Amino acid sequence: MLNYLTIYLSDPYAFTHNEAYVADVFFSTSSKWKKLCLQKLNQDNHFDHIQIVIPSELTSFTVIKLPEKSNKHLDKIIPNIVEEKVAQDIETMHLSRGKASDSNTASILSIEKGLIKQILEQCHKLSLYPDSIFTDAQYLTSDENTLSLFIDNKRALINCNRYSHFVSDIANLSDSLDTLCSTNKFKKIALFNSEEANNQHLLTLKTLEANHNLIIESNGNYQDFYSLINRPPDLTENSAFINLLQGEFQPNKKKNSDEKKQRLLLLGLSGLFIFTIAYQLVMGWYYNQQGDELYNQSLSIYKEAFPNDKRIINVRTQTLAHLKNSGHNTNQHQFLDLISSLGHAWQASDQATHILHIRFEKNGEMILEASAKTIDALETLRQTLTNNQLDTKLLSANEDGDRIYGRIQIVGEIQ
Repeated sequence: MLNYLTIYLSDPYAFTHNEAYVADVFFSTSSKWKKLCLQKLNQDNHFDHIQIVIPSELTSFTVIKLPEKSNKHLDKIIPNIVEEKVAQDIETMHLSRGKASDSNTASILSIEKGLIKQILEQCHKLSLYPDSIFTDAQYLTSDENTLSLFIDNKRALINCNRYSHFVSDIANLSDSLDTLCSTNKFKKIALFNSEEANNQHLLTLKTLEANHNLIIESNGNYQDFYSLINRPPDLTENSAFINLLQGEFQPNKKKNSDEKKQRLLLLGLSGLFIFTIAYQLVMGWYYNQQGDELYNQSLSIYKEAFPNDKRIINVRTQTLAHLKNSGHNTNQHQFLDLISSLGHAWQASDQATHILHIRFEKNGEMILEASAKTIDALETLRQTLTNNQLDTKLLSANEDGDRIYGRIQIVGEIQ
């Protein structure tokens, strides 16, 4: 389901000068309208669509006849056609065109360039990137037999068969409706009215109903009208809607697409980073467990060898002290160094051999009994020890089943 945001700017001019502007906001995820300071929008939300809705009185609506022949420079011709119908300076106006009708006409909405530019700039400051701006009158959808009307105590919105009209003076409502109903054969008026709507205007509609043989159908109140502008319109199916973000203000789809790709890339990198950290933590725990297990084994052997020691702080240092003070051959202090060198050599040889028995002689030499699948593995272990500046010799090697059993002599000074 698409995640979209609708923002109704009842006073766009105030919005352009106030980042703390409070607007009516609709979130598709909650399906509710809320009054919210736009600064407090959660920027972590990534909306698929953002639409802005503004009051219709900020725009001018007109219908023009398009040239009979298709013209590549239509966007340059339209301003000249519209200029004859509107009172504003066409150079200061932004024109947005609706889809052409079967009769080769098109609806045009014009708005001050400065205003729409300021709206977009303020949105961008708030990290909001709308892909459409519509006027509220456009949401009063109608057909050839129906006139849609919204009234409150200040204004009236009228929509009838591709014709959107804003009545600036509510007192003119009666005359405007009478003219429209006289020139069009409407059968029904779909009415939305606020609680503040003047009862006199409702009586005017009753008179209109009688004079033009119409049916006045109440479609709800102010909130029901808001429900019409929840979802962005499907422009592929409804040609009556005109998005003001056209031409120079058209959203940069490539930029938006790149931003989505960047978000996906950052999400992937974040996942990889979390996985790497988790892997390092697991491996750290594993090696700590292995280290603890080896230490416990060394401690157990030490206690068996020196049962009278009650306080054990450093197994290696205390073992070396015992050997130095034992009164035996002075070369016995090499025992721990030989064991250490053997351990490094065994790790370097990919642990391809199994150490079966170690015998340390009083003359300082060590006899190592080991087994492996091949004699090459035994030779690799012996060669690694030799590379550690130890004198080594393969004393014997015998085959028993699928294993080779050998004895290696180790002598020499440890560097």
